[in-house]
Amino acid sequence: MSTPRGALQYGVRIPRRLTLNTLLVSILAIVLSSVLGTAIGAAQLSSDLLVRKLASGYVDIVRNVPPLVQLFFWYFVALRALPPVRTSWSLFDLVFVNNRGINLPAPEASPDFWWVVAGLITALVAARPIFRATRSAVIAAAPVFIVPIALFFLLGKPLYIELAALRGFNFQGGMKIAPELIALVLTLTFYQASYIAETVRSGISSVPSGQIEAARSLGLRNFPAFRFVTFPQALRVSLPPLTNTYVNTIKASTIASAIAYPDLASVFAGTVLNLTGQALEIMLVTAGVYIAITAVASTFIYAYERRLASRSQ
Repeated sequence: MSTPRGALQYGVRIPRRLTLNTLLVSILAIVLSSVLGTAIGAAQLSSDLLVRKLASGYVDIVRNVPPLVQLFFWYFVALRALPPVRTSWSLFDLVFVNNRGINLPAPEASPDFWWVVAGLITALVAARPIFRATRSAVIAAAPVFIVPIALFFLLGKPLYIELAALRGFNFQGGMKIAPELIALVLTLTFYQASYIAETVRSGISSVPSGQIEAARSLGLRNFPAFRFVTFPQALRVSLPPLTNTYVNTIKASTIASAIAYPDLASVFAGTVLNLTGQALEIMLVTAGVYIAITAVASTFIYAYERRLASRSQ
């Protein structure tokens, strides 16, 4: 019996795109939630009472609201309140924001642009021995800038920027960020940031107060003391629980199915399962991909943790 055409389409061609969609959401949410959570965690220990209360209130509220409820809020309430396409918010006629997403300029490259990329890589490799020989960053950086720029103009500028333009009932050209992606990233960012904030707060609290007093006695102000003394020590303590949070972020991206964002779990457990009817195989493949993604992420974080531990010895 031959395999249905639809099953081949969803079983062979689409998984790569679906995996990239899942990775895109996970990476964006991890990076943004790390920045936001670190800021909120530090704010919880601020000497300013108002800042401290606002940060603690954020953690208490956001952490106790289910992520699916937050997703519905961003998708059905916040993003739907944006203006329609014809009255989009415009930023210098380059970026357009409406209830159908965000339209941005997009780079468009011809095949010759890969020669520019190859020239840049070659220049970076050549700059390393030059820097070792001269110890001059200016001399070493010269080929890094001159070679790719010269190739760029010699090849007739193989890279240009395509702008989005309103044609008919929607924008054409450029790059569009779908509202489903925006809502999902915002949900995971704000939700996971509340857990990261608590992790960072506990990590900072574990640093002995004598370390901070010693840094200030050496003339370091609050931010330099936090950056060079407090944060590096707090990071070593915070990495193990942060690993769990990052893994949970990847797994929590499966709520995308609630707003029809085409990620790995939603399409495999929905469309592909209906096409093939092989529930066990589909679920095992889906679980295997998520296990592989989280295993790779955990391996990188554990390697960085061991590197920090070796530096502290």
